Amino acid sequence: SVTCKAARGVSGCMHIALTTGVATASTTEASSYDSVSLAAVITDFPVVQNASVVVIASGLGSLAMSSALRLGGTSSEATDWVSTSSLSARVSSGAGQSLRLQMTLGVKTASLTEALSYDLHNVVNADTLNFGRAGPAIVSLSGSQFGDIYQSIGARIGYTAAQSSSWVSSTSVVCAVPTGIWEDLAAVVTLQGVVSSHSGMFSYNTPQIVTLSTGNGDQSQW
Repeated sequence: SVTCKAARGVSGCMHIALTTGVATASTTEASSYDSVSLAAVITDFPVVQNASVVVIASGLGSLAMSSALRLGGTSSEATDWVSTSSLSARVSSGAGQSLRLQMTLGVKTASLTEALSYDLHNVVNADTLNFGRAGPAIVSLSGSQFGDIYQSIGARIGYTAAQSSSWVSSTSVVCAVPTGIWEDLAAVVTLQGVVSSHSGMFSYNTPQIVTLSTGNGDQSQW
């Protein structure tokens, strides 16, 4: 028998090779390091854009180990080893709720479902609250957490989608409101599949009778 002390590391299904003199022998899939697992996330989430998080885990190995984190479908901007049981990471700005966190350490991976959520965007006000019935109206919606310009964003008034929606800033969205009728309609903004609304914000102008003509040519005005 031979006794040896293995170095720290991360890998699975490793082979063992023994050399004595000029002779060698090996066996495949003989040993592996403990699996990596995620336990918790420490932060002040829901995330304000570009937030730092600390991930509690096990089997993280030594400082020299290569590690990476991914939130939803987006890689973190930076990942730093803190200890054998924790990593710190800088999460990119974005949108979404109950996102999956995935960690890669060497060739091993671990994940935690419904780990983190971004701040829910919020519709607060608009520069126009009453619309005419002819032609689309251009409306600026103000609020918070509308994200970055590259993010998919859409708006609707009541149940009707805006003809177009454009990101202006993290607090403003401009949309073209189609013609319609009704009162006390909600403003709804969808950001990467997450919906936020403000009820009773908009109304279309109520139709009015101005002149009434009878069959004999008489007219009455209001």
